[in-house]
Amino acid sequence: MFSYHLTDRFTVFLDDTKYPVKDLECTPEGIIGYVSNGSLGGLDHYPIMFEAVAEGTCRLEDHDFHADIVVSP
Repeated sequence: MFSYHLTDRFTVFLDDTKYPVKDLECTPEGIIGYVSNGSLGGLDHYPIMFEAVAEGTCRLEDHDFHADIVVSP
């Protein structure tokens, strides 16, 4: 589990071949948002950046990878 405050940003860097960026999702939606200028490897490549945009908990998943994200005020 990873804990963040509203507006905190964090980077995710996984193996592109095992965990395609297109399959990475956080449910429920709306807790974290994708930061487009944080994709240093280019579109559809890691690392990618997210920002905590709403209070709550979501599960970030891609195949057998998962992490619970908790956002507080």
